[in-house]
Amino acid sequence: MFIENLMTAPSRVMFLFSCLLMMIMPILRFKCKEEMEDIFAVVIMLTTAPYFLFFCRGFKTVGPFVVMIYRMIMGDLLRFGTIYLVFVMGFSQSYYIIFLSFDNPLTPDGIDDSISNPIPNSIEAVMAMFFMSLTNFGDYYGAFDRTEHQSEAKVKKSKEKTSTIVITSIVRHFFISLLNIISLYF
Repeated sequence: MFIENLMTAPSRVMFLFSCLLMMIMPILRFKCKEEMEDIFAVVIMLTTAPYFLFFCRGFKTVGPFVVMIYRMIMGDLLRFGTIYLVFVMGFSQSYYIIFLSFDNPLTPDGIDDSISNPIPNSIEAVMAMFFMSLTNFGDYYGAFDRTEHQSEAKVKKSKEKTSTIVITSIVRHFFISLLNIISLYF
């Protein structure tokens, strides 16, 4: 019965998860793992906030805003995240394939170039695509010329500009819809 109730209250699940993490923190402090302790503290702060929002729903002044935030998270933000994830995953894997043939002319033949490769694995490709969606292309455009796919890279550069425009447009429309929802409450 307890687990069935947890399925209907994700904020409570996150709060209980943060309680478990809080019990691990003294062990980390005893072992002098300060960096891990800081990471756990940040995760705890992020997972307890939705649970406190749940209790704010009953107040007249902040209750409608809490309900509005829950609706935005479950509706618009989830939709935006799904569309954004599809774009990022698709473009990142194409970048990974292009950068498999990366060859740095500064390293001699026979030495592995993966250290200087800006996208050495698929996880780095996802991170690189995320950074590029924030219009940070600096490290990646220059490296296109060091791959075996120069002609594809030129097409890729134009596709990247297109994807940036599309993603920026999606973000803009997302914020416009958020402003429309907020204006309904005022």
